Order: sequence, then structure tokens, then C-alpha cells
Amino acid sequence: MDILERAGIIALGSRLQRLLDVLRNDGNIFYQQQKVNFETKWFPVIYTLSIVNFLSVTELAVEIGLSHPSAIALFKEIEKEGLITSVKDKADERKRNIMLSRKGREILSELKPYWEIIAATLTEITATPHSLFSAIEETELKLKEKGFADRLREKNVLISGQGRVEKITVKRAQTTDEIAIAKAIYKEVIGDNYDIITETGNDRIGTIFLLAGINGLPAGTLCMKQNRQALTIHSLAVLSHYRYRGVAKALIKSLYREKNSYTTITVVCEKDNALFFEHLGFKGKSIRGNDKISMRLDVLSQQSDSGE
Repeated sequence: MDILERAGIIALGSRLQRLLDVLRNDGNIFYQQQKVNFETKWFPVIYTLSIVNFLSVTELAVEIGLSHPSAIALFKEIEKEGLITSVKDKADERKRNIMLSRKGREILSELKPYWEIIAATLTEITATPHSLFSAIEETELKLKEKGFADRLREKNVLISGQGRVEKITVKRAQTTDEIAIAKAIYKEVIGDNYDIITETGNDRIGTIFLLAGINGLPAGTLCMKQNRQALTIHSLAVLSHYRYRGVAKALIKSLYREKNSYTTITVVCEKDNALFFEHLGFKGKSIRGNDKISMRLDVLSQQSDSGE
């Protein structure tokens, strides 16, 4: 059992760190097997200095995305191996510029063929329908627009301002961001079967995504297909930390509280989940030779019962 996987997206940083450790450790083993005295964590520094002649300590730290103290520790480690050297800036003696040493320049020719092998292998690993590399680039762009700390502060103000009262809202996912959030919830909850669901595609005619939130935060989603006067529920997903708080019920009830062209809602569910739909007015029967139940809801009767 992987507890971090159960934690969901809140453990994103930890899981990225775990992935980084795996890539770094296996990369180091690869260098050792080739009898090259090099470590994967040195790559950003050596690669950057192979492109530019020199950078100040601060400039190089910013370029490779490390805090100043972390960068200083890394630079000292690489300098100890003789791959880089530092000299005082001619224009400002308070600054020190870092550049490749002769040994560092010599090792570049040895490293480049192995970097091509590593690049090809990483391309193969990340060549999935949801490319990790592309996702990282997109996430980095969002963080450049507004940092994680700023976003956290905004969410905290939003949630704190609403107190402990939980307000569940349901809306149809229409924008690109809303559809992306709905699909992300599906992937988080459903996992291996995610591709089966998204093959229906929100861009195809008749497919509808509903997005539920608690106090403004995404909590669950519902995927359906509309055909004439019938609406078929494809799948329902609620994030683990929002379950048993009325999200699923709110998603279903929102369907027949609206004035729509469809008159019936159907769903095929596991027998263990049949009671949930029965409480909402669905009636069904077992599918022969299967552990599933086909259930149907008369929308007009539900609207009439609720006085709508």
C-alpha cells in the first residue's frame, strides 16, 4: 500500500521528489557503469556553463532554479571535483564569476554522447498521452503568472472567509481550464481506467461534464452523454477527501433540478452502489450474467416531487 498515492495531489511535491531521486540515482549508476566521474545533480551547472562562458554566483543560481544557499553548496561540491572555477569579476570585485575549468571543458566531450542516450531514454519514458515534460512546462508557466505562495494565500483567504460552512456548487464545465480540472479529478480517482473515460471527449457532440466544488475548491465531477431525450451517466468521481459530504448527491440532483430537454437519466453501476442511486429515485434491474445494475430515473417525476 502506497500511502502517498492515497494522499492524492496534496503529495505532488513529495512524489516529484521521489521521482527525481529515482532518476538521479539510476543516472548516477549509469555514469558509474561508463566509468565517468560525474553525478546527475551536477548537470544543470555544467550544461549551463557549456552554453555561456561565465555567470555570477547569483545569476547561475537563478538560471538553474536553486536558492542561493543551495546553489553555493552545489557549486562548492563541483569545484572540489575540479570541474568549475571561480574568479573575481573585473568590474566588481565583490562579485565572483563561475566558469568551466579545463577539466570541466574536457569532460564535456565525454559526457555529450551519454547525455544523448539519457535524453532518448527520458523521451521514451515520458512519451505518454499526458506527457510529463509538457505538463511540467505548462505548470511552470502558470507559476510564472502567479506563484504557489500567492495562490495559497488567496485560497486561504477564500476558505477562511467562508468559515466552516460548506457550500457545494455544481456547474457545467465549459472553459478549457474547467474541462482540464474535471479530467484531472477523473485521473486522480479512477486511475488506470482514466483513458477509457476521456475517450468520450468533451469535444464530442452530446458529452457533458459537470464540475462540483466545495467552498470554491474542485471536489468532484460527472461525465454524461446526451442522446435525444435520454441522459446517460458515464462516470462519477469525487476526490477522496471530499467523500461523504454530499458532493455526489449534489451532482446527481443538479441534473433534474434544471429544465432540460431530456426526460430520463440512466446509469449502469455496481450492485454495491445501487442503494445510493435508489435513494435519489433511480429504479433498476440486474444485468444478466453481470454484477452490475442498469438503473433509470424519471426526470419529470422528480421535478414534480420537488415542486419545480
